[in-house]
Amino acid sequence: TQVFTGYESNFRVVTGTAVYTAAFTPPTTPLTAISNTSLLTCQSNRCIDNSTNAFTITRNGDTTISGFDPFTPSSSYATYGSTYFDGTGDYLDLAPASDLLGSGDFTIEAWIYPVAAGGAIFSDQYTASDTIPIALSLSNGSVVDNTAGQLLSLQYYNGSTWTWCALST
Repeated sequence: TQVFTGYESNFRVVTGTAVYTAAFTPPTTPLTAISNTSLLTCQSNRCIDNSTNAFTITRNGDTTISGFDPFTPSSSYATYGSTYFDGTGDYLDLAPASDLLGSGDFTIEAWIYPVAAGGAIFSDQYTASDTIPIALSLSNGSVVDNTAGQLLSLQYYNGSTWTWCALST
């Protein structure tokens, strides 16, 4: 029910590994499938999983591929881009995969450029009947100006209660 409006690029999920354990430096080139990458998408001229899992990704709504790229253009990655969600029922879907996040440490990362306030960036559920055990969302608020940002939060469900963690402002 929380729709995201904006661009998403280089969406990567790494299981079993906390990728960033020191000061974070934003990448300046497209992400690659490092060890334990379970999903890598929204980074080329089509919606595909560039990890070794090669999950099938289904576009829903009128989700589109955009040439909008978070990195300085380079001929070595000229076919990279992002996925655009217009906020009216757009989302990407993977068949339920219990190994997407695993049961230990994991890293979810993406380049996100919101053009309207709020929305779910990622949610995971193991089967169609399960409660969504984890969601990464932008707060709802005033229209984004892309300089001040929004509150990014992680919510997770342990089977009986939800826990909410503010990640950044």
